Amino acid sequence: MHNLWPIAPLVAGFAAEQGVPVRLARNLGRNIGPVKRAFKLLLNRRLAGIAGCTANWVCTPRDLRDGVRLGGPLEIVAHPTQLADGDFGDAYLPDGESLRTLLDKALAGYRRISYRELVALGGTAERCC
Repeated sequence: MHNLWPIAPLVAGFAAEQGVPVRLARNLGRNIGPVKRAFKLLLNRRLAGIAGCTANWVCTPRDLRDGVRLGGPLEIVAHPTQLADGDFGDAYLPDGESLRTLLDKALAGYRRISYRELVALGGTAERCC
């Protein structure tokens, strides 16, 4: 819903008023064609301009698993599932695959920060998009 052109600025504006970050449209991964990529680029610029601080990149755990390359602040959109051993998986990962293990492996050496820390580091819309 928040990726619909007429709805997105309303969501971003409300988020900005509340001081809450807004997630950009997913912009990393293999199944984003050129037309969809162009739309998401325009939409994300619009969202970032209204909402303020955002992560540069948005992907799913599966995108990380597929070897997506990181190049700046990244938000991972997870849809957690409960695994039989009590760990967490993700709706986009194969059954039984640990989300925690994947994140630890894919993000080894990367600092994990909150949006509050991103703002403190100067992660404004002008610098993020």
